[in-house]
Amino acid sequence: MSKTPKIVIADDHEVFRYGLRKLLEENGMDVVAEAGNGEQLVDILEDIDCNIVITDLSMPKLGGIEAIRVLKNRFPGLKIIVLSMHKDKPFVRKVLAEDVDAYILKDDIFEEIIRSIKNVMQGRKAYSADLLSTITEEYNALQDAKVRLDLLTPREKEILIMIGNGMTNKEMAEQLGISVRTVETHRANLMEKMEFQNSQEAIRFAIEMDLV
Repeated sequence: MSKTPKIVIADDHEVFRYGLRKLLEENGMDVVAEAGNGEQLVDILEDIDCNIVITDLSMPKLGGIEAIRVLKNRFPGLKIIVLSMHKDKPFVRKVLAEDVDAYILKDDIFEEIIRSIKNVMQGRKAYSADLLSTITEEYNALQDAKVRLDLLTPREKEILIMIGNGMTNKEMAEQLGISVRTVETHRANLMEKMEFQNSQEAIRFAIEMDLV
């Protein structure tokens, strides 16, 4: 990455973008563009040279998580920093699943934000101090979930996705072209492997892992 970062800021609050841009530029950083929503962010990056995106999570048209997925697919070398007010576990879990380069809170002192950007420029991850305990807990849970998911056969994964979509055993059997009894067997096997106590746990897992 170049010595001076070329940054695009994405946030739906214009006043916040203005303030952040001013502070970044005062610290020798080059803000090359701003976006007010996820769709605009993706469009801008098609036509502009940048190496860091600082994005909020809650934006109109194309939300932060969805925009991050598009960016990582189209621009694999791009560094992505999430700058958000959200610090509850569901948001942390979703951000970690996307393997972003930094997750910073908007109420951090500005020096912490600058430090995080510099860490990302050096190829390191950066997280707000207030998020570290949650991130450690969620990261361990995510790794455990991925290990357990790898234990499933392709058919069992299909069944899990269908459970997440609220399908009945009969509907699964019809869609897969197998008997209801076979569906029940696959379902019982995956419930045991994943240590689910009931269908609600399976549905919640499928949603949290973005399987549905």
